[in-house]
Amino acid sequence: MWRSTSLSPICWPKPNSCAACRPEYMNFVDQTEQLSEHSHVKGVRRILHESDDDFNQSDLFVENIRHLLDYDLSFDLCVRADQLPIGQMLAERAPDVTFILDRCGVPDVTGA
Repeated sequence: MWRSTSLSPICWPKPNSCAACRPEYMNFVDQTEQLSEHSHVKGVRRILHESDDDFNQSDLFVENIRHLLDYDLSFDLCVRADQLPIGQMLAERAPDVTFILDRCGVPDVTGA
């Protein structure tokens, strides 16, 4: 685990992987710029399926996601199946960013 006084904790990924991020934070662009300096970081992710659905639909969140294009970084959509419309909205509001649907939207494979 890497820590910085100016950024939230970031878990350094394996080569050609993605790093944790917080697009809801004002310092996201600074964080993204620092991450982009490491050639092994190809994208970022924010676990959305454990958070309130409202925060990831804010204008700040979407605007910060759009900045990923400036650094040639993708965004992993870590959403549940019932949150797929939120993922679609993010992709529509940031159409030039590459989105990766993580774990196929975590479908209910048990039928529970």
